[in-house]
Amino acid sequence: MQDDNLRQSGRRKLLRVTMPDGRVICHKNSVRTFVEALAAIGTETSASQRW
Repeated sequence: MQDDNLRQSGRRKLLRVTMPDGRVICHKNSVRTFVEALAAIGTETSASQRW
């Protein structure tokens, strides 16, 4: 009965960021991709955007 309740995780997905100049940022770890994309954009620019 317990085997019926086991869950399988979904397939991993990559986070891909394409910059306006055509540069693509994509790593296996989505956090690393996000941090590098923020560094490329710049903290002042990303802070001024209203999400």
